[in-house]
Amino acid sequence: MINSPELVQGVFRNAKSINFDPISQAATNKVFQTPKDRMEILNRRKPEDKEKYPLVRKMTHTMHSTMAPGKALIQMDTRALDRFATSLHIIDTVDQPLNLFNWIRDNMTLAAAEALYGPVNPFSENHSFIEGLE
Repeated sequence: MINSPELVQGVFRNAKSINFDPISQAATNKVFQTPKDRMEILNRRKPEDKEKYPLVRKMTHTMHSTMAPGKALIQMDTRALDRFATSLHIIDTVDQPLNLFNWIRDNMTLAAAEALYGPVNPFSENHSFIEGLE
């Protein structure tokens, strides 16, 4: 665990030599409560693969290139904002208490998930994942 400013700076200086793939894989498992058989798919590699986590590496590369400044990022932002605007249009006008923090958290998370993964995604399919992000 990195728990001091000096260690954090050391990580930043050596970010290219540190492999974050195991961390990404563990986070995927924890956040999405991925079943063991699906985690095995993420771990699977061809005999000629030199990388320990080839699928995670490919996904990371795809995310970085998609989220780089440019047309793809603008399209993703547009999808997220469109999804959030839809949630604004369906706010109930009946006098009922509303937890504003939870409402914003849930709708922003769903908007971001739809922008990243499409309309059918782990968060839209299982809203309890949103609460797991806290």
